[in-house]
Amino acid sequence: MSKKLLGLLLYSALLQAQMSTAPQRSVKDLTENNSLKREKVSYVTEKTNKKNDVFFNEGTVHEVLCDTVSLSKKTKESIPKENKSVIYINGQYVVAQEVTVQMTSDFMSSATTGFAVPIGNLNKEIVDNESSYAGTDSANSFKVLEDGLYQINMTLQLSTTYGATPTIGIWDNNAMQWVASVKEQCTTPKNKLQTYTLTASKPMRANHTYSFRACNKFDFTIKNGNNNDLNSDNVSQVSVKRVK
Repeated sequence: MSKKLLGLLLYSALLQAQMSTAPQRSVKDLTENNSLKREKVSYVTEKTNKKNDVFFNEGTVHEVLCDTVSLSKKTKESIPKENKSVIYINGQYVVAQEVTVQMTSDFMSSATTGFAVPIGNLNKEIVDNESSYAGTDSANSFKVLEDGLYQINMTLQLSTTYGATPTIGIWDNNAMQWVASVKEQCTTPKNKLQTYTLTASKPMRANHTYSFRACNKFDFTIKNGNNNDLNSDNVSQVSVKRVK
């Protein structure tokens, strides 16, 4: 009996000795390890200019988006999830307002004197992500929700008198003047088509109303399509998009 008791005591002593020599991980050690991991991942992120930065916190992983220039961190939830273009302005992500419209049928106008006339039949909305555009068979208008720089694109096919100089562009309804416009001499015979194109970037204001317009000293027609046997696609299109 005494031999069994002596053996049990010896076994307990050996087990206690093994436990005392095993390495212990303190909370401080765990924090330092996590800190090292974080520094390593952040270094790789900045070096490769990627947008993923991983942080370890109590066994969970959190992914954060980083701006590639300033590496300022933005959470995923701060970026709109809708199917809209997003731009980075003044340290935050915002939806880039956009309007893109095509014509549904030809628009005819008599000679204009004085102010330009709104272009009618711009009714086929391709994009209007802030529901700010309205168009009828005789007019159109829209507003921008924020002051900013907006890119303007207009492609219209016109038919008018040879030698005439039609003007197309975006009109500020409040200021009663062009925001951006292009004027070009017609070099095609009457009833033949000529393409007029405007591309510009201009400041626009949130408290103003705007419209796509045209003017000409002679009667003119803006065609919604090219009307040939091979291709009758819509070729007259206008768009505005915030870029800054």
